[in-house]
Amino acid sequence: QLMLSAEQLVQAGRWEHVLAKGMSALSLLDEAGGSPPLGRGRLLVAMGTAHEKLGSRGEALQAYREARAIFEAKGKMASKNGAILQMSIAFACQSVRGLGGEGGAEDAVSACAEFERACALLRKEGLLDGSIKGPEVLHRAGCLKAEVGRYEDAVADFRDARASLEQTNTLVSKLGVDVLEHLGDALGELGSTDGCVEALEQAVAILEKKNKLESKRGAVLLIKVGDALVELGYPEDAVNTYFDARDILRAAGKLHGVEAAGMLANLGSLQAELNSASRQDIRATLSSALELYRQAGAEGTVEAASLLANLATL
Repeated sequence: QLMLSAEQLVQAGRWEHVLAKGMSALSLLDEAGGSPPLGRGRLLVAMGTAHEKLGSRGEALQAYREARAIFEAKGKMASKNGAILQMSIAFACQSVRGLGGEGGAEDAVSACAEFERACALLRKEGLLDGSIKGPEVLHRAGCLKAEVGRYEDAVADFRDARASLEQTNTLVSKLGVDVLEHLGDALGELGSTDGCVEALEQAVAILEKKNKLESKRGAVLLIKVGDALVELGYPEDAVNTYFDARDILRAAGKLHGVEAAGMLANLGSLQAELNSASRQDIRATLSSALELYRQAGAEGTVEAASLLANLATL
């Protein structure tokens, strides 16, 4: 009866009451003894959801994992509910990693394992490809794999996420931009610069379509495109892309930080290489970059030292 009440409270969104009812029900089950019934697992899932909604991510992860142990013992993880529970564990595991405090010892490798298991179970149940949650699961899994240097696996996840978003006509979205940006980053790490530019330019096109290119996010993407174009040997195109990024940041009052400094340093260096601007303008661009490094407390970096050397030659 208490377990049923807790599940009903979950549907109503009454999270504190879910935990109170859940604790009472767990106490009764403990007094009864014996092996944990499936009902205890369902109750722990409800309590995990409540903990998560209330911001107690460590407690949520613990509840979900206790529920999984029960479902595994009963042979119930290979099911729709088991797949959804595993997805909740993966999400909670990643959230706990981001806290830096309670439960912050969760590492990227173990989080990767949780997401890989979630992807396998969701795919088996037909809940991954072309579903609403599938692209988010694949994107998060790819980000973790990239974090631990598994770039080829990350690229596979990002591409699957993109395909799933395309299948549901939701690629033109914030998640779509995230997936394409991280796909471009991972391809760049693998040395596939052509693929990197293609993915990043697709992300830029989405922001432009949504009238959101004139933002810091848009400028950051353009800077990444410019960097990749330099790698490909298209300095003129890179200069134009950097100009666009600079103008967006300047208009938004956000032309500061190490990233902007690096972009201005690259822009000035390319202008000098192409002889496409006056020495005065080039020196002004490089000086602005140096000032941004100083403001960011990064004047002692290799990049800033190289910039100083470039300035000395002008």
